[in-house]
Amino acid sequence: MTSQAPYIYFIILNILVSLKVYSTRNVDFPYLKTFPLFLLLTLGVEFLGNYLSSAGFHNVILYNLFSILGCCYFQWLISRMISSRKVKNLIRVTIAGYIIISLANMYLFQTDGFLTVTYSLGCLLAVAECIYFFLELFRNPKAVNLISNPNFWICSAVLFWYSSTFPLYGYINYWSKISRLVVVNFESIVTILNIFFYSLFTIAFLCMKPRKYISSPL
Repeated sequence: MTSQAPYIYFIILNILVSLKVYSTRNVDFPYLKTFPLFLLLTLGVEFLGNYLSSAGFHNVILYNLFSILGCCYFQWLISRMISSRKVKNLIRVTIAGYIIISLANMYLFQTDGFLTVTYSLGCLLAVAECIYFFLELFRNPKAVNLISNPNFWICSAVLFWYSSTFPLYGYINYWSKISRLVVVNFESIVTILNIFFYSLFTIAFLCMKPRKYISSPL
């Protein structure tokens, strides 16, 4: 089996730190109890994908399905962070539509290779929802301690990841046509992005405290 990418260790660390949601009073962020489970699934997919690749099997379908699941999960997570009932419902309808479009694209159009079209669409949706979350957060008349608010860190991670990988994975099917040197550099960039991505998640759980509001002086 080929060696695992360095960011695997950051996923494992993130899993261990995220277990904090089960050992502390988590009345403000109950939906985060799903996060360690998602990380475990992520770790399993990484190991399985590496095994399939080293054994000479294609792992594109695995990563296609997981990219759809991951995008839907983060959108659902953001919908739980947002206060507006209308926006919550809109995001959930969007998730259902995204699943239908992604599966149709997988079986009818992009039947071979990574689902660049629907991944790009998912990036745009996730980025737009993160931006709305930040607008809602900063318009809150009550001051929020951002450092101890896991929603802030998680949304920052999601915004960073999908805005950064949009131009990379959106054209990933073309990487096979370029030189090996560029591919190696691409893998290095993705590794760095993953490390930063999971580091932000780790910070979210390390700094997590029950939400406290401070009255704004304005």
